Amino acid sequence: MTLSPPAAGSPRMCCILNEKAGRGERDVAKLVRASFARHGLTPEFLKPDGTQSLTDVARSALGQGYDTVVCGGGDGTINAVAGALLDTEVKLGVLPLGTLNHFARDLNIPLDLDAAVQVIVDATSRKVDVGEVNGHVFLNNSSVGLYPSIVRLREGLQKHGYKKWLALLRASISMLTRFRTLRLALDIRGKPAVQCRTAVLFIGNNTYDTTLLRLGKRAALDRGHLWAMMPAVETRWKLIRTALALVFSGETPADIISFETESMTVSTRHKRLRVSTDGEIRQMRAPLRYRTRPQSLHVLAPGA
Repeated sequence: MTLSPPAAGSPRMCCILNEKAGRGERDVAKLVRASFARHGLTPEFLKPDGTQSLTDVARSALGQGYDTVVCGGGDGTINAVAGALLDTEVKLGVLPLGTLNHFARDLNIPLDLDAAVQVIVDATSRKVDVGEVNGHVFLNNSSVGLYPSIVRLREGLQKHGYKKWLALLRASISMLTRFRTLRLALDIRGKPAVQCRTAVLFIGNNTYDTTLLRLGKRAALDRGHLWAMMPAVETRWKLIRTALALVFSGETPADIISFETESMTVSTRHKRLRVSTDGEIRQMRAPLRYRTRPQSLHVLAPGA
């Protein structure tokens, strides 16, 4: 793909879209173009050719004089584009077009398209942290164990025609009936090592709220740490009971291990582990080396 640099005096902005993102509009690009046009802007829309990933397209844009790369899609799409912009001065504009949009929600970016475009037009930049595991970045979270298996099964059910939420429910029930645990050893920077048999290890890019009304949300994305949590339980019923106690009691149950750290190494007897990063599943070679990359991403967001 050959890109031409923007004309002199024009906004140095390009747009990368996942046109198959979760809301199902027939022509996402048309809607995005129209929204920018109402502000007198015409960003160039870049698409991968047959050999490129979205990350490749974002990397190509870096050398073309753009100072803002707008990305439209869900969390996986935003992750792919953001990975190319780390430790640069290029700003990321976010159009939350996916199903869950965790990253946009935690940045208080509106889910309405026109309102999200307005945030980009206002061009208020802030720096946020990014997590990394074995060279793969995550904006929201990473996990090992039960959740990656659920996601993999959910994706298979969706390919057979199930809607996403129904597929997720069925996959969750199925994986609980096939409940398995992993024995993990965590070498934690500045803390005693931890060994545990668990069904799931969850690592957040900054700390997640576990109370019912704010479940899955983060108060900040720039505190410079990872947040790890795992239930030290060996049966499905203890896992369910512990999860309910965590959400509804407002206190951390005794069999939940949680901590903040800048980096850690996760070892196991398995040579490879299935790992989730922002909902994308990969097989990674053990040990897993996690670290935070503090304030490595410039993003356009309100209230900065």
